[in-house]
Amino acid sequence: MRTSSARSLLGVPSFLSGLKQLFNQQREPFYGFSERVYFPDMDKKFIEHMATVYKKITQKTININTAFRLFKEMDYSPSHFRATLKQMILKRVSLKIAFEEVIEAVVFQNGY
Repeated sequence: MRTSSARSLLGVPSFLSGLKQLFNQQREPFYGFSERVYFPDMDKKFIEHMATVYKKITQKTININTAFRLFKEMDYSPSHFRATLKQMILKRVSLKIAFEEVIEAVVFQNGY
């Protein structure tokens, strides 16, 4: 199910190129209405925070290193990581299974 790159799996390049076209071409409706702002990727502290919240809710722990590795595979998407934890809680599945389910849902939703 996995591809060599979560970035291509999650469609980031095509999404960004579409936004670039929308804001940078003179004939497009939002030409000149944007400014590029770069934000740093979230780091392991985000995963540690989410693991703390997960533990408060479930009384269970998750492996921080595994969670961070999967977060990187998600191209540092906080919403996808949050969805993974939600799957773990609601379906009572492992981190890896929840991750695969979220990735499958993203692929299906985006028609890849």
